[in-house]
Amino acid sequence: MTDTLRVLTVRQPWAGAIVHLGKDVENRPQRWAYRGPVLIHAALYNPMYIPDHTSVCRIAFPGAEYWSFDFCQERGQIIAITEIVDCVDHTDGHGWTIPWMQGDSHYLVSPWYIEGQFGYVLRNTQPITPTLYTGGLGLRRFRHELSSDVGLATQIYQWADANDYYLAEDYGDNTVHWTRKDSEARP
Repeated sequence: MTDTLRVLTVRQPWAGAIVHLGKDVENRPQRWAYRGPVLIHAALYNPMYIPDHTSVCRIAFPGAEYWSFDFCQERGQIIAITEIVDCVDHTDGHGWTIPWMQGDSHYLVSPWYIEGQFGYVLRNTQPITPTLYTGGLGLRRFRHELSSDVGLATQIYQWADANDYYLAEDYGDNTVHWTRKDSEARP
């Protein structure tokens, strides 16, 4: 299977939580068929003012009041690469088989999952040097001329190699295509 690398814009503090706090689920109201590598873009604009960032995580993570939320200053930038490996919701019927642990608490699902939403399961998240990028709503194709941004290209290709992906640029439309190394097709 070959597909195009995608970018997902996420508002702060959630984008930073994916990178710095181990947030392994991104909740959305709609289901997407896409599975594979995705760049996390921290939204430039955030209409929601959260005066106390610790309230975001306090319920799921006791002790959150001691965390630093300096990462919430990253806005309008690609800040990580990760992989969407699954989408779950409470109506799937199969649930999750991997228990999450936080202190003495055991969860059948990630504590980041919001009931009633589609939870996109993220794995192999790696922070990258923040890179300015124009975001947008939803999950979209990543359009960028990587050859003009060697630092970003290097980090994306290193992540892909470590996580068994082949990548190839399409200079005609400035997209990056990927396929799994265990697949017979190569981009």
